[in-house]
Amino acid sequence: MEKTKFSITAWYLNPERISKLLGSKTLIEMNEMLQKYGGHASVFSEADTARTVIQETLEEWLKKNEIDTLAKLVANGNIKNGDRFILQHDFYCKGPSKGINATSMIRAKLRFSPDIDIEIPYSEKNLCCQTAKERLSGHSRLFVFGYIEKYAGDKIVARPYIIGDIHYDFQSKVITGIYSARLGETHISLIDAFAKYKEIYEKLPVPNLNILKSIPEKRIKEYFAQIIGEKNIPKDWGGEKSDLYTANLKVEGQYMAAAFIFKGPSKYKEMEIADLGKNGDQIDRLYFEPAQMLILQHCHKVSSSVRNMMKAYANQINNPRLYCVIDGYDTIRILKAYKKI
Repeated sequence: MEKTKFSITAWYLNPERISKLLGSKTLIEMNEMLQKYGGHASVFSEADTARTVIQETLEEWLKKNEIDTLAKLVANGNIKNGDRFILQHDFYCKGPSKGINATSMIRAKLRFSPDIDIEIPYSEKNLCCQTAKERLSGHSRLFVFGYIEKYAGDKIVARPYIIGDIHYDFQSKVITGIYSARLGETHISLIDAFAKYKEIYEKLPVPNLNILKSIPEKRIKEYFAQIIGEKNIPKDWGGEKSDLYTANLKVEGQYMAAAFIFKGPSKYKEMEIADLGKNGDQIDRLYFEPAQMLILQHCHKVSSSVRNMMKAYANQINNPRLYCVIDGYDTIRILKAYKKI
């Protein structure tokens, strides 16, 4: 699958950590670039030029190396000190206390794993510009590439290489408009195969979930396969990445590959991450599928932690994905719209 291009607006950049990450060969190449810049008059300071070169080199490194999202590390359950990760999340940003060695911090309760808090301290001497203080204050949604310094079960302390905003270039994507307008969660009404959903939505504002209590997961999968026109329905087995895969799904008129997970009434309750295998590893396996759209279906309500884990996985830096969560209410609306129940 084609990788998506991106760039980063850096608010914080740690040259020392990045230098150790990139290695001596890359540092020599960066130094040669800086020598070229030094031969020309510039309105920018040497520090500004050096930060720009370091940041661009780091971006190239990130494009060539697969770095796990923090959500994936949490889902796999094997977090270790020193693990590198990427994270795009809403943070509460706290400025430094008074004193020479004062340290600022961004922190959050992880939405995809609410039992875990994360703290990311940083030194203001590595802020990139005056605007950085505004962006790193109050509540902000930020992109972080860092490593885990300490993990204590319910708390992660991490150190950042870079903190900033990430920007994606979707010009090379077939589904440019969809990606650029709605990166992340896609509402079911935008999927062409479920077009009749809109006709029945107002007629069924709050469907009775008990309708699904007696319909087995296998039957639900068959119904959805019929609706999307997928004839190849695989049998269930323990190692599958998804329950149903199709290359023929359309989203607003654009074809894309899609992979589904179905959850039937064997666990007839609101879906939590624990219902998706150990630490939610079914979501982890789903995102290994070569699909642009990932769809999670359940016969009951779906918790915010599950939705946030889907969102966190979708933010893979080199391969952001669209995803859709279909809870029991929307499942009933779809099945009734297509006269399956």
